[in-house]
Amino acid sequence: MLEKDAITHYVLNAKFHEQEAHIVTNAGKYQSVVVATNMAGRGTDIKLESGLNEKLAQNYAKWSKKLIEKGEHSLQIVVYSKDEYELTLKGLQEVFGGGLPRPSDSQ
Repeated sequence: MLEKDAITHYVLNAKFHEQEAHIVTNAGKYQSVVVATNMAGRGTDIKLESGLNEKLAQNYAKWSKKLIEKGEHSLQIVVYSKDEYELTLKGLQEVFGGGLPRPSDSQ
């Protein structure tokens, strides 16, 4: 799927240790796509770049706006935490000029 969409990515598969050290060093940065396989029990921690969540939310908002401008009339946004919701909403409000209604917390 990543190759089909021409997305540059790296795979961690516990086969090439020297390359993997470099990949892990750059993982967690904006526009770095890393797929990990066979990693169970290896204890590999990837530290996320400072401000990465904000960058991703802004990028997602810009992508959403492009879809709407192309005529997409329905857009479903799925978030998994309150922090992710707040960041996504902030990004959408910035991209759309703050004209988005805020849903109630009960929904």
